Amino acid sequence: EAAECTFSRMTIKLRDRLAELNNPVTSKKYLGDSTSLEGDADLKDRFKPLIFGDVNYITPVLTDEALQIYQVSSNPIDTAGIVILEGGQLAPSRGADYTSSADLIANAPAANQYRVWPEGGYIRLQFTPNQILTARVYAADDSRNVGECLKLLAIAAGWPAAEINAADVAYLDGAAQGTTNLYIDNGGTALDLMNQLAQGRGIWFGPDRLGVLRMGLLEEPTGTPDLALTRT
Repeated sequence: EAAECTFSRMTIKLRDRLAELNNPVTSKKYLGDSTSLEGDADLKDRFKPLIFGDVNYITPVLTDEALQIYQVSSNPIDTAGIVILEGGQLAPSRGADYTSSADLIANAPAANQYRVWPEGGYIRLQFTPNQILTARVYAADDSRNVGECLKLLAIAAGWPAAEINAADVAYLDGAAQGTTNLYIDNGGTALDLMNQLAQGRGIWFGPDRLGVLRMGLLEEPTGTPDLALTRT
């Protein structure tokens, strides 16, 4: 990491390359400039929400009260996977998806409908919620797979994609580890989120001696042992 020198001593500070993952996975924040997509002053400098995998019962961020525009994620979402609920019940019917931010702002949904702009992660309602509004949202990428999600988190923190072992990612994607469901609205670091994802799944990750990010499962050994160690 660094070298400190005096007249009689040189101290070389070392660090594991995992320190490079101790960076936020997003730098996107609301401008708070009172525009439909950036919110008012209350949202200024608040991190925009970001999802990895499939998330349930998140609370959308209201960015324009007059137009009833909300954001569920700052990364693209799966257009087939989003469901809006009001008070835990399915919201009124959904209209056709928006194709751009301009389309979102210019065209209101039909009465008692909502519409989605998948690329920007925004929704617009044509009704005023009387109860808590929540959403089920799926990311448009493959981050619902554990290996792919770990890879995308590392890349978001600045780790070069070429320095992640692709075979390890594919192996974890194929292992029965369930789907991921990360919702980030506070700029969490990749290292914390990757640890959160690995815990309880028996997953390990870390750089090898060549600096390549490796990952895998801690599994029971099989076959005939080369050496058996006992208490004695």
